[in-house]
Amino acid sequence: RAPRESQSRFRQIRSCSRSEALLLEELTVQAQSGKRQNFILTVDQIPDEGAAIVYVRGIAQARQGKLDLAAGAMRETMRIDSKFFDAYADLALIQVLRGRPDLARRQLKPMAKLISKCDYNCAEKQARYERVRELAADGTDSKQ
Repeated sequence: RAPRESQSRFRQIRSCSRSEALLLEELTVQAQSGKRQNFILTVDQIPDEGAAIVYVRGIAQARQGKLDLAAGAMRETMRIDSKFFDAYADLALIQVLRGRPDLARRQLKPMAKLISKCDYNCAEKQARYERVRELAADGTDSKQ
């Protein structure tokens, strides 16, 4: 059974088919159980189908330090599903890591809009929004 954190994430992914949800659960369990190499290989082998799959690939890329690819995966996730809150939040965090808090701050408006229409995990989303806002404000713009 997947840990509580991953169960929460799966409830957030509405556009996910049952097979995608099961695959995501297995990938998360592998990643959290220390089978990092299996997780990376599996994520790289799955096709770009559905926002959830693209999102998980982006998370794996970010963990590998491939921030440009991860940012692209988050943008693709948002293109597929414009209501995928975590993609906006994670893109903002990736931009902070890349030294571009100015780009991170661009995600705050769509995040706030999604929170205003929130119908599940609202407190969690609000907390993530506040953390992203804080991190983006603390950063210094390295590129103008």
